[in-house]
Amino acid sequence: MTKSNLRSTQERNTNYILDNLLTYKDSKGPHHWSILLGQSSREERWRQTWVSAVDVPNVEESWYVSQGTRDAGSYNEDGDRNAGLSYFTRGTYDFDNKYLLTATFRADGSSNIKPNGAIFPQWAWDGF
Repeated sequence: MTKSNLRSTQERNTNYILDNLLTYKDSKGPHHWSILLGQSSREERWRQTWVSAVDVPNVEESWYVSQGTRDAGSYNEDGDRNAGLSYFTRGTYDFDNKYLLTATFRADGSSNIKPNGAIFPQWAWDGF
């Protein structure tokens, strides 16, 4: 019976985005205003596990790592995780449907931006 080498790999990916928005509008006479509050979170995960063996019987019913001989370096894992969190707001005011004023603000936190090896995410903000 012919023997072969076998490597079994399992890979898992998880991605999600969760957005939440809240809007409030009101007016009184010629004055109109609105405010939007928002939050967004996202996460990406990737993980890979593999194991290998030699001397696996070369018949399809035996194509399992447990049917061969594993060596010390035959198992490995790898992975990655990225996460982000954002908060944002927008306010508008108009007078008599002629003049409009808008202000916005946004703050973003990311696990990808870590200054000087810090373990906590870096935050950036922008406003006008």
